[in-house]
Amino acid sequence: LVHGFLAPWWEINEFYLGLRFLYDLGCDVVLKTLPHHGPRARSANRVSGMGYFSRGVDSLNHAVVQSTYDIRTLVDVLQRRGVDKIGLSGVSLGGYTTALMAGLDDRFDFVMPLVPLISIPDAIMEWKPLDRIAKNFMRRYDVDMRDLRNTMAFHSPLSRPALLPPDRLLIIAGMGDCLASPRHSEALQQHWGNCDLHWYAGAHALPRQQYQTNLVKQAFLTRIGF
Repeated sequence: LVHGFLAPWWEINEFYLGLRFLYDLGCDVVLKTLPHHGPRARSANRVSGMGYFSRGVDSLNHAVVQSTYDIRTLVDVLQRRGVDKIGLSGVSLGGYTTALMAGLDDRFDFVMPLVPLISIPDAIMEWKPLDRIAKNFMRRYDVDMRDLRNTMAFHSPLSRPALLPPDRLLIIAGMGDCLASPRHSEALQQHWGNCDLHWYAGAHALPRQQYQTNLVKQAFLTRIGF
């Protein structure tokens, strides 16, 4: 499981990702800490996770690549310990990373992003106060949104096909999401061969419908025999 931006703590992800629910279903749960978050954050950053975006495009690109390397290394470790079924799920920025991994590694039994992104530059422009960081960067280096999209396109989940069949992919998204707007999930669904897409009636943070969302996860995992 991969947490979202600024949210590496277990308690928060118990709410966002349903850690206890998945554990009670019989899954062993591993929560991956993204670069610049939690104990991986620089002490100079007062807010855990801000270093992911605040140190420029090159650093951001490196953070995404490092995230994928970390997850693949974790899969190596789990397989050496005898784990034969591994699935991947993440929320928000973790959903972006999860969706990207679907095109990078074929060892997952399923991939299930929650409120995923398909374009970090577009999402940044919708996030406060990250939009100010992006605008300041564009003014400083005389670049525009097209330049940013091109620079980060190589790690968009749309940059490569999924290595899993559509029946092993599930997207969960909020109809009222203003941070990862519905067009992100719809584009990813189309890219993934019209895999299942579950909508909940709410915004970016999974709201009152979390019980129903957990039931959707359970039905999906049961159907694929996980």
